[in-house]
Amino acid sequence: MEMQSEKQRLINKSSEAFILGLEIYNKPTIRYRVEGFSFFIVNAWELMLKAEMINRGLSIFYKDNPDRMDFYDIKNNQLYAYKHTIGNQEQYTYSQQFVDFVIGEIKKNPDTFVESLKKKR
Repeated sequence: MEMQSEKQRLINKSSEAFILGLEIYNKPTIRYRVEGFSFFIVNAWELMLKAEMINRGLSIFYKDNPDRMDFYDIKNNQLYAYKHTIGNQEQYTYSQQFVDFVIGEIKKNPDTFVESLKKKR
């Protein structure tokens, strides 16, 4: 069996996260469904953005640690990301300000938004 490319793996995970978000949202008995939907949709978007970065020949990994993904240092900006721990693993949740920032960058120029995010670092 041939191993999937990193880009295809990210696209597949993005699709699954998107579907999970929709499935949660469409279950009226779940009281926390809007928040669950938001979590999975943002996760799907992040995975798709990383796949697009790979498609454009950009690295998604830190230069000094190739096992650690770099998301333009957004995770260190408290306005854009919240850090929390699940078990013994650090996780990040992105804020509405981050979503608004990225949407603004996409609207400015959809063809170059990845490069513009990198410059805003």
